[in-house]
Order: sequence, then C-alpha cells, then structure tokens
Amino acid sequence: MRSPKYAAPAAMLMALTLTTSFTAHAAAKDDALLATRPNLVIEVTADATDQSLVIRNAGGVASGPCHVRLHFSTNEICTLPIMELQPGAVEKLWPALARNGKSYTIQIEADCFREVAESNEHDNDVSVRILQ
Repeated sequence: MRSPKYAAPAAMLMALTLTTSFTAHAAAKDDALLATRPNLVIEVTADATDQSLVIRNAGGVASGPCHVRLHFSTNEICTLPIMELQPGAVEKLWPALARNGKSYTIQIEADCFREVAESNEHDNDVSVRILQ
C-alpha cells in the first residue's frame, strides 16, 4: 500500500506543533516560586594572601542541611556536611592549599546528593585551580 503524497509533510507539521507547544509549556517559569526556594552557589575569591571558597544561599528561604563534595585532582574525594543556610548566609570551605608543593584542581559540588530543592540546580559546581 502506498502512502499519499502529502502524508509525510502533514505528519511532520503535527510533530512540530506538538513539540512547540510542549517546549513553550516547559519553558514557562513562575518567578514567585523561584524566589521562595533556596539556591546554593559556590563563590571563589582570591587575593595576594588568601583564597576563600564559600557556599552561599542566594535564594529566598533557608536551604536545609546538605552535603558538599570536594574532588581533588589527586583523586582524593571528601564529602562534608553543611548545616542549614539562611538566605544570604555563607559556609566557608578551607581545603588544604598545600599538596606536596604541587598545583592541583578541586572540583566542588554543593548539594551533591540533591537534598535541597533549589531554584537553580545547574549552578552547584565549580572547578578551582590552586597554584603553588
């Protein structure tokens, strides 16, 4: 049995219509909802004498307790508990800066076990290069 000449274009048009309406629905965000969730972010600051790593709750409500994973380029992995952070509060991380006198990298992931329902789950990790 042979398909009609216009069957494929009609099927593609139907697929595009379904995809477009789904995408538009999925992209819609409620800003009020996002403002009422925590958002854990990692901030790195450095000057001539100090390097500071902090986890900040950039969201509108307390975060609840969670864990932070530090993965060193030396293949060491450390998981640390973090207590509840109020909006704007920070938790300082002080990883050892000297590793056998060699430079190394730390991959830091806040809320590594997804214990906190955040407004943005895609800004929880950063890679930091420590130079010796």
